[in-house]
Parts: sequence; structure tokens; C-alpha cells
Amino acid sequence: MPLILPVLLEQAPIAAVAPAPPPSSPPVPVIPLVAPPRRPPEAASAGPDGRERRVEVQGEAFVRYAHERWNGQQARAFDLPRARLGADAVLREHLAARVLIETVRSAAPGSLYGVEGDSIVLRAREIYGELRSPTDWPARVRLRLGLLPTLAITPLEQMWGRRVVAPSAQEASGLLSPSDLGAALLVALPRRLGEIAVAAVNGEGFTQREQNEGKNLQLRLWLTPLDALLPPSLSVKVLVHVEDGSLGPTQARADRYVGGLSVEHLRGALGVDGTFANGSYGNSAQYARTATAWARVGPFQGFEAVVRLDQVDPDRRANQGEDRVTTWQTGVGYHGVQEGEGRESFELYLTYRHTNGGGLARAADPRLPQRGPRLDLKVSF
Repeated sequence: MPLILPVLLEQAPIAAVAPAPPPSSPPVPVIPLVAPPRRPPEAASAGPDGRERRVEVQGEAFVRYAHERWNGQQARAFDLPRARLGADAVLREHLAARVLIETVRSAAPGSLYGVEGDSIVLRAREIYGELRSPTDWPARVRLRLGLLPTLAITPLEQMWGRRVVAPSAQEASGLLSPSDLGAALLVALPRRLGEIAVAAVNGEGFTQREQNEGKNLQLRLWLTPLDALLPPSLSVKVLVHVEDGSLGPTQARADRYVGGLSVEHLRGALGVDGTFANGSYGNSAQYARTATAWARVGPFQGFEAVVRLDQVDPDRRANQGEDRVTTWQTGVGYHGVQEGEGRESFELYLTYRHTNGGGLARAADPRLPQRGPRLDLKVSF
């Protein structure tokens, strides 16, 4: 995956290979059917390498209109939940950097007030420097230092590929932070088998203050074990992520185990992922779980149907599942014209979403049950 905003490009397709037109014919743009396979892991991607210094700026904005019912009451809303602007720079031959800024509402979902009322805040999502190995090394290696993307989030969102519809259950539930302060080493495996990555991060994420001096250790295997054997139109991706962590001033246990599997084709994809968390939501004795299954089908150029099921269990050893929350959604979407290195100018989805939970979950969130159609638009620039 190229260095240029992988967070923004995780959903971006790669154009299928087309025969070259005759010299007298104008070039014919090729638009893929759906988000393609064969996007290489981060360590193996080429990125904006070169001796010349250069800076590339990209961004995106999310817009949503929802016509839903919250606990039996109508709730219509037009919102711009998120906007991002980022820059990637090649500073020297083997040195690069990234800055990614985003705007979000300062109030959490369901909250009445945020900072200075219901304001929008500007925050840093990723800021880090990256040292790359020379191209003649037997394996591509990248060392990152700064505010880094959490190792598990990047492959989870890349496999699902439709953040415009919904983020990963791990991020939405708060069990994994999208980024954190620390250092990470990414090494590409030979024979197109994928990559291995290790990281040491603060552990509280980029939205909380550090509460202890202990550091969380992360290990990620992001594998494409069959890419050397399968045709270019098909790919199988496997994710294994383990985090040995702590929380709070007493350095209580906070471990994470994440797994994922996806099978991706030019005409569609399907996948599953899940998380077990030992120590969650500030309680070292609380054990949480997420489970997700999804599918995308794109038989026609530019059009796609999606379906997804998420379940979050905040305390799987207590409450007999009364605090469990289940969400399913389905819909159709269309992808705009490609730009540059496989990015699409926009993604537009119409989906129907239903969220409900047990008695404790409904008591904690007065919006439940929550259901209705949504229209989501992501514009890239």
C-alpha cells in the first residue's frame, strides 16, 4: 500500500489491467468493479520513493443524511461527521513523513454537549516520520516513529473497504484506538506472503491522556499466503494481531486479540473478523468481544451491494448478554471516477441500518432500538 494516506486509500480500488489501445486512439480509462484485491501490505508497498523532495496533499469529507427511528421516535438528521486533510512528504531518499488532520464533533454520539457547546474540533490523527530500507535490500523494511496508526485498524478497514458505510467494530466500540504514540517496525515477507509488524505504543490511544508509564506491545501478522498461486483477480488475506497492554495508574491488564479473514475478487468480497479483549473500558476484570461478518457484491461496473453484521459484547462473562449490542445493515452504492493512483472521486451509499441490544444496553443508550435508512457520501479531493 502506498505511503500516501493509507488510511484514506484503504477503500480505494486498483484498476484492472487493460490492453494498450492503438497509437491513434485516446487512452481509455479503466474503472474497476469493486475494491480490488492485491493491495500490498504497508511494508511491501512502493510509496512515493525517490531522491527528489516532494509533498502530496489529499483529503476527504463524509456527509450523511439519516431518516431513522430512535426508540420509536422519528429522528432525521443531516450531518458532516468527519473530514480529513493529510500530506505525505518524501524528505530524502529513505526518509518520509506523514501528517493527517481530521475534524470531528467534540460530543460523543448521544451526548448533549461538547467542548464549547456542540462544537467541531480539529485534531491530529497521524503524525510520524518513516525511515525506509534501500531498494536493494532483500526485504522492504519501514521504521515509524510518532503518532502512528494502530497496527490492527489498517488491515481491518482495508479488508472491509467501506468506511463510508461504517467503521470497524473495534474502533466504533472503543476497544481499539485508531492511532497512538509510539514506534513501529514493518517488514515485508518473501514470496508475496505478506508482512510482519511490531510496535510499542502508549496504550491509551490518541484521544486520552497517558495514565501509566507502561507501554503496550503489539504484534501483527498480515498475510496473503495464496497470492503467488491464485490468479491476479483473486486474493486471500489473513490478519492476526496480539497486544500485551495495560491500563490506568495501576497498570492493570488490557490485552487484545484480533483475527480477520477476507476473500476478495474483482466482482466482490466477503470476510469475518473478531476481537477478544481482556481488560476493557477501564476495568481489568471486564472481558469484551466483537464479531463482524460482511459481504460486497459488484456485478456491474461502478455499482455495489453490501451487507454487514456487527455484534459488540462489552462484558462477555457477565450480564447474560443483556448489554450486548447487535447491528446489521444492507444497501447499495456507486463509485465515482478514479483519480490518480486508483482513488475514486466519490462513494455514495444508500443503506438500511438496525441496531438493538439487551435490557442493559437499551438502558445505557436511550436511542435503542435504532433503525432506518441512511444516505452516506464520501468525497475525495
